Amino acid sequence: MKSLSHKLARMLAPLLALVIALACGCAGQDARVREAASSAIDALVAGDALPSNDYYPLLPDERLRDLAFAHEPLYKVCQTALGAISYELGDVTVEGDAAAVEVTVVAPDLYAALDRAQQDVAAYALTEEAVREIAVREDVNQQARYLCDWLLVYLADHLGDEDVEQLTLTATAHLTRADDGTWALDYSQNPELMAALFCVR
Repeated sequence: MKSLSHKLARMLAPLLALVIALACGCAGQDARVREAASSAIDALVAGDALPSNDYYPLLPDERLRDLAFAHEPLYKVCQTALGAISYELGDVTVEGDAAAVEVTVVAPDLYAALDRAQQDVAAYALTEEAVREIAVREDVNQQARYLCDWLLVYLADHLGDEDVEQLTLTATAHLTRADDGTWALDYSQNPELMAALFCVR
């Protein structure tokens, strides 16, 4: 009986070793995917990798995304919003050279903050200061630009206020594996993640 158990143990040992190796390999791969996702998100949050194209998903009125004059104020809002978020990585799924990581983001509610900012800019537009500033801008587009810039700067300045509601948003980060085995997250291929990181419901 004892010799039979030893034979079974010897037979099963290679299989067990293979299972352990595969499990460890998967765990290591998941860890590399998780690290790549975390590094990419951290770079964005730190302001080191703000998108340089026209992708600004944070404002509900998509027409504002195309206002070239608003880019710098929008960058300020982006940096402030990103600096106010926290995130956690969840489950990892790997299929060939594609991987997905579940991400939970806690962020300021930009819709609520923007709504309040719009009310405040409307009140500001009636003040003597605003009337003077608007009057010296004869062109309607320049006047609109001034108020839009004021709105965005105001929004950035007040995004961190304690009474700004916080949202919990979820998204999936998609990564691809390069020929050298490293994993990378392409911001342009992750609109769902970008929307969550920029606090968009």
